[in-house]
Amino acid sequence: MPAGRPAKPTALKKLEGHLNKKMINKNEPMPLQKDQTCPAFLDEVGRIEWKRIVPELERLGLITIVDRIPLAGYCDAYSKWRKAIKYIQENGLVFEYTRVDKDGKDVGKYRQPNPEVVMAHQSAQLILKYCQEFGLTPSARVRLSAGKAQLDDSEMEDLLD
Repeated sequence: MPAGRPAKPTALKKLEGHLNKKMINKNEPMPLQKDQTCPAFLDEVGRIEWKRIVPELERLGLITIVDRIPLAGYCDAYSKWRKAIKYIQENGLVFEYTRVDKDGKDVGKYRQPNPEVVMAHQSAQLILKYCQEFGLTPSARVRLSAGKAQLDDSEMEDLLD
């Protein structure tokens, strides 16, 4: 496996606007770009996120039939993150418990981070990685160019005047 940055798909290179013939892998597999069906194993939150993000990825030409599993991974991580955040909002970042010694004597109250804090953090990291793969972070978007809008004749004349 070669070292360095992972290669970007041609679709992302095209959107970045600096694609030249040397950058194109003529043998790059081109999976079908067809309607994506939401995986049945996603929970309700994951399915809602799937329905929100897929149309935009399809519009940009950034998703194919083989991208279904990484996208499902993103939606699953998003769902877990949302659930962990909700739990933290309802129960706080830490929980308090009383420690007892072997004789059952109270030895003090202790505070410990809720496990959901770690779950939220891990899910957020996964979300970020998936978003970077699909070009969905602000830093990834700033490098993208969706192309210039076509102007009609009257708009072009106005600009020239």
